Amino acid sequence: MSSLSVVNPAKVFAESEMYSSILKKQENPNYKITIVYGDRDIYKASKDFVINRYSTAKVLIIKDCGHLPWLHNPAEFKTILEKHYE
Repeated sequence: MSSLSVVNPAKVFAESEMYSSILKKQENPNYKITIVYGDRDIYKASKDFVINRYSTAKVLIIKDCGHLPWLHNPAEFKTILEKHYE
């Protein structure tokens, strides 16, 4: 029997003060930020942290997509990426 235990990474992330102390909120970065998530992404705590950290970012959610939008819906992801770099 394995000695490994099951860990919920989103819960660990949300409860970790390490991230909030190391990754400070970016109030007014001098560059454009686009955050992309799938509507079925399971990592809500880390998603919320990233969105809060970059409050000026454009946040887009791709439908019918999980944590890897570039694999689950590559056409939509490509469109978003192209618009980001226009």
